[in-house]
Amino acid sequence: APAQAALTVAEHEDHGRMQYYKLATSSVGWLPRVNVLLPDGYDTSRRYPVLLLLHGGGENYSTFDTKYDIRNHTAGRDLIVVMPDAGLGWHCNPVRSVFGTRNWETFHIEELIPWVDATFRTFPEQAGRAVSGFSMGGFGALKYPAKYSSHFASVSCHSGPANLRGNYGQAVVQWANSSS
Repeated sequence: APAQAALTVAEHEDHGRMQYYKLATSSVGWLPRVNVLLPDGYDTSRRYPVLLLLHGGGENYSTFDTKYDIRNHTAGRDLIVVMPDAGLGWHCNPVRSVFGTRNWETFHIEELIPWVDATFRTFPEQAGRAVSGFSMGGFGALKYPAKYSSHFASVSCHSGPANLRGNYGQAVVQWANSSS
């Protein structure tokens, strides 16, 4: 059985396949939101693989639904898609932040994934989990499996920076620390 997560549901809205949550966590200084898209005919007697889908900078948990039609792209697929907030934090725990606690990495890896596994009928193991992201989310999609290789079986990065070394990387790190 998956470990229980240290998250509390502050708000939940049931929109059929799309489930909206606002979650309370000490890792983030506000109530981060997450959309969870269930497969057509979600059946609690079965288990499903999970795709953690990470948004880009300036976007949020709802981007894939409102902008990219994720419901139609996944129709007929036996897959749970989890789309969490990540602020502008580059999927990191910043060394410093002018906005208070914004430990996105802790929220996603140590809290959200166990909560998803405890709340939904997932395959709560590496073979049942993938991560993907765009731009800033693409960076997170590369970072998480590199750091937590036992969590993900598959990764895809779309327009994400693969290397944060050099001037570009320093600018990203500085921006993440000041805007997360």
